[in-house]
Amino acid sequence: MKDKYSYFLPNKKSLNLSKELADKLNIPFNNDEVKKLSSNLHSIYFNEIADKINLDSKTVNFFSASTRHIRAFASNDGKKNNTIFFDEQFDFWLMDMCFLNSIFTFEEIKSQKRYETLLKIYSTVFKCFYSPYLHERIRDNIKPLLFTYPECTKFAHSISKAMIAFIICHEIAHVQLGHINQVENPNLEFDADKLAFEYYDQLLNSKNKKGYLVFNNKLLCLPIILMNYFSILEKFSYIKNGNIPSRNTHPNPISRAERLWLELEKRQNSETEYLLKVLLLGLKDIIKPLNLPKTI
Repeated sequence: MKDKYSYFLPNKKSLNLSKELADKLNIPFNNDEVKKLSSNLHSIYFNEIADKINLDSKTVNFFSASTRHIRAFASNDGKKNNTIFFDEQFDFWLMDMCFLNSIFTFEEIKSQKRYETLLKIYSTVFKCFYSPYLHERIRDNIKPLLFTYPECTKFAHSISKAMIAFIICHEIAHVQLGHINQVENPNLEFDADKLAFEYYDQLLNSKNKKGYLVFNNKLLCLPIILMNYFSILEKFSYIKNGNIPSRNTHPNPISRAERLWLELEKRQNSETEYLLKVLLLGLKDIIKPLNLPKTI
């Protein structure tokens, strides 16, 4: 890969902010531990997933950094060395999306001005997917909201982390299904989603409750919300830039969501189905004023 890599590391200002937020949420905070985690957090996630789904992590390399492109993919160097790459900025984007989704879902937005401000921030978050440098611009707008809606901050952190876990599971599925050197097509994505959902289900129901990826089973619905994020992103890009997504490699995100919903229904989990419906209602409150097209 010819990309230039960089890494996001905490500075004194960001550590102080994190401690202040942790104190507000009554969460233990250890400066040294946070510094240590920041350099390999996503690798820790990968190793935990590999352990809980019984994958030999030695058969797949994992690499995380920032290329200023929000993406994740699996590749092969031609020598049977499979590598999964996860861009650190994907984490930031998902956290912002989940945080704003949580506010619109669970909080009463009492003023029109606050509502319009949140919508403006949300629109900028969409732009961040294609222009990741914008993340630095909106951080100062989001920071006070983290303290205004602390429970949403906590919930968003949990669900964005679960979505990252599914994304990693999806890339593992591509490797395990032998997709790496095949010509990309929508069916490969559907197959990877299905296997990834099985891995994700294993992760949520693992008896091993140690580590950073320990989730309530009601979060089983989150891959469907993730696909809705991608769908909204496509529509937003279309109305802003006229970009029409190619379906040669990846299917319509809503088609992916529908197939994942079928997998979810097989599990007969009423709690996660309720959470799914609530989060989707929150998304409707966000996208209605954006006047997005129903389909592209």
